[in-house]
Amino acid sequence: MAVNNCLKHFPRIVGIGIIVPGNDDVTNGVLSICFQESIDCIDPTARFREEELKLNKIGRKLTFAPLDGHWNKEGHRLAAELPGEHTASNSYISGG
Repeated sequence: MAVNNCLKHFPRIVGIGIIVPGNDDVTNGVLSICFQESIDCIDPTARFREEELKLNKIGRKLTFAPLDGHWNKEGHRLAAELPGEHTASNSYISGG
C-alpha cells in the first residue's frame, strides 16, 4: 500500500550510483544499467571528490581510509543530501 502511494507521487525511480573511490569503471557500469533500465540515477562521483578535497584541507575525510573505503559520518551526510537536491532540481515535487 505505501509503495503504491509513493509510486503515484513519484512515478520515476530514483537511484544512487554508489561510488567506488578510484574505480570509474564501476560507476560507469552502474550508470549504464540505470540508463538501460530507465532508472533516474544520481552520479555522486564529482560531488564526493569535491567534498573530499575540502575536508582533506581541514584534516577530515569522507571514509574510514586508510582502514577501508566505507563512508564515515561525513560520507553518509553527503550521501543523504544528494537525493533531496536531485529531487528539488528535477521537479519531482510540484508546488501544489
